[in-house]
Amino acid sequence: MEYLVTLVANNQHLLITTSQASVIINAELTDGDVHQGAEIAAQGTRYNYLRHDQVDDYIEELEGCEARGDCTEIQEKYRALSIAQQDELIALCATDPVACAAEYQHLVDDSERFREALDGFGGREVPWQIGLDAGPLLGQYMEAESVVSQEGFA
Repeated sequence: MEYLVTLVANNQHLLITTSQASVIINAELTDGDVHQGAEIAAQGTRYNYLRHDQVDDYIEELEGCEARGDCTEIQEKYRALSIAQQDELIALCATDPVACAAEYQHLVDDSERFREALDGFGGREVPWQIGLDAGPLLGQYMEAESVVSQEGFA
């Protein structure tokens, strides 16, 4: 997983393409709509994000979740948080660029801290399937970061 994160670390388009390819394969295997599956994967990778401190909390909550039986609940909690933050970012940045810069410049400033937080998935008692969230989390963060940077705020 660390290798994949390294490969896509500076290439948001590669992450989205990789996401799309995985859904294409899955859609083909299930006789689904390949185009729709790929677009859903790409949309799922765009804009959602967690902050570095939230990734730390996520990993901490995941430790030992298999023994407790609450892995799915924890994963869903952080996915919901990510989507809620996505909605807030899009709504603010689309309507008020100055407020967007004030509220979200930290995404650009904390990029390295976020990547360090992702390293927490390694060597911890986290189910490997959930550890695979590191790649999409990085892509989501990078896309949210680019929304702020794109407007010339960074």
